[in-house]
Amino acid sequence: MPDGTEAGAMASSIDSKVSAIPLARCSPECALALDQRLAPWALRFEQLPPPLQQSHVIAADPIDLELTSDLVAIYYKAHRSGDSAPRLDLSKDLIPLDVKERIREADVAFEKVSGLLQRALLWDSGYALVDAPSNPGKVVAVIPIQVKCGLRMADIAPSRVYVRATGCDITDCSSRNGSTNATVYSFRAASCQASAVSASRCAVAKEAVAAITVPITQTTSMWAVGALAPGPQEDGLPMFWLRQHGPPDTSPSYAIHTAPSEDSDICPLVPSLIIPCATLDVHALAQEWCRPDPSPLVSAWLSQEERKALVLSKVVLLAGAIILCLALDLFAIRKPRVRVAAQIVSLPSLTSTMLDVTGQRSRTRHTHQRSSHLSSVRSNR
Repeated sequence: MPDGTEAGAMASSIDSKVSAIPLARCSPECALALDQRLAPWALRFEQLPPPLQQSHVIAADPIDLELTSDLVAIYYKAHRSGDSAPRLDLSKDLIPLDVKERIREADVAFEKVSGLLQRALLWDSGYALVDAPSNPGKVVAVIPIQVKCGLRMADIAPSRVYVRATGCDITDCSSRNGSTNATVYSFRAASCQASAVSASRCAVAKEAVAAITVPITQTTSMWAVGALAPGPQEDGLPMFWLRQHGPPDTSPSYAIHTAPSEDSDICPLVPSLIIPCATLDVHALAQEWCRPDPSPLVSAWLSQEERKALVLSKVVLLAGAIILCLALDLFAIRKPRVRVAAQIVSLPSLTSTMLDVTGQRSRTRHTHQRSSHLSSVRSNR
């Protein structure tokens, strides 16, 4: 079995190969397939957390390779299936600068893209959302998430084997789907907050949460993984809410929840993720934590949106040009008609002409008769 250094080298080699693929030639389906094929290799070896020996590694369970935090793949599958999600109720000043820059490069606007792509962008860029305790679902803050250097957001959920190695007792909440007879995997660990945090692959800066009120969850489960369905569920699409664990008077722990509320430790009806994150100051974060690597799928999805926006703009311009040409043609046809009509109006009518001719003839006859009468009078004289 290779050691941790060799495993890291394998992951780095895989990442470099993925990064070398020209995304302009890779559709979102292609990028999704790449992620799914390469993810098991990137997660095959995991380093044991302290106090276990650092040189040991454990092979992930095959089931664990499917239970990841790859929300982007879930959002894209929902998109491809024709599902939709409402756009996020997010004010412009809360949109992170790097997200604005990333979407500006694709020449699209964050507020114009679909709700599914909005979620994919924020998650893939490394952010968790905070909603108001008095108004659940209303986003009041967007918190940056740091990850172990070289990881993507799809990789930050610790596996079941990894968490068990920290001493946590794991409850199997898996169930059988009655219609498909397939197993719906779901696991969670209760009452092991400190151990779960030691297995964290993500971290939150103390300074980032110091000035805001993060909703407190009542569950003692600090970790959970499950098979998230790629479409709307009873509680809607999986999200990425930041929640505080533990009483407010103690040192708080934070975790990312995909379900809006986790207020009990019983097995949930719908599988969800609870991803523990360490809480560190900015100086500690700078030592071994980084911003997440972007996913090829989101980049390809953005390129697809850019092409759609370009086609739409061309259609609008073409439609405008057609309307303008029709308007000019109508104007060109109408103008000669107006000129001819004006000329017709200025010409004497047939009736008036006939009357003028009749009157002229009558005057001529009258003059002729008068002349004849005068001539006869003179001859009689």
